[in-house]
Amino acid sequence: MTTSLSFTQTSLAASPAAGTNTQQTVQSLNHPVPGGIAVITLGAAADAPQVRFQTKPVLVLPGKQGEWLAIVGIALNVAPGTHSIQVRRDVNDNASVRNIDFTVQEKKIQRTAPDNKKYTASQSRT
Repeated sequence: MTTSLSFTQTSLAASPAAGTNTQQTVQSLNHPVPGGIAVITLGAAADAPQVRFQTKPVLVLPGKQGEWLAIVGIALNVAPGTHSIQVRRDVNDNASVRNIDFTVQEKKIQRTAPDNKKYTASQSRT
């Protein structure tokens, strides 16, 4: 018995009319903390650039007005602070790589104490 699977590729920027809503949806993903996602604007270009973060490939999506967006998954073990993605506009030109810095923020967890008072991980219980 042979099983066949098929996959359909969908685009978040399906039409120019949907572009604004898509841009807002993608930007709402921007939570640059360990375990989160950073959405970084790469600027306008005719073709999608290649992007890497810590030697791993990064998802690149079309944004509004010809801009490209990098959707960077941030591992839980990434320390807060300044990090860089490597952007290559021309696949055949190794000299065309540029770094774009972004900041990974400290993750703040809100918990509810047994007495129903909220506190963050950096605060002590009273």
